[in-house]
Amino acid sequence: MKARIVSSARLREPSLQERFAYYQKLLRNRLPVELFQVKKSGVSSLLPKRSRVIALDESGDALTSREMAARLTTFERQNIPSLVFIIGEADGLTDHEREVADESWSLSKLTLPHQMCMVMLAEQLYRSTAIQRNEPYHRD
Repeated sequence: MKARIVSSARLREPSLQERFAYYQKLLRNRLPVELFQVKKSGVSSLLPKRSRVIALDESGDALTSREMAARLTTFERQNIPSLVFIIGEADGLTDHEREVADESWSLSKLTLPHQMCMVMLAEQLYRSTAIQRNEPYHRD
């Protein structure tokens, strides 16, 4: 399985670029992650066939790290080849982005900067894979 993070925001802050690249490298052999930065109408062109589309929104399902790991395991068992995570603009997701999403997750009830959201998602994906492998990275 592969993952795509699709956002209209740019990952500009050098320290956050470095942190994102760090988690991207850790995920390389587990759940490869690509970052796509698009214009408002460009989301549909980045949705691979049979992908599971997840919109990140503060009103989405608030999952624990273990629940996220379980969802990823479910997707793997369903032979879903790719996940697409959509991060909305400053004003949130567009109607179209909500329509194309299969489900909606919340990383936090707090409003997060887009760049921080990208890094947090990458870290949580790494944490989820560590939980799946029973590695000591995650602590309850």
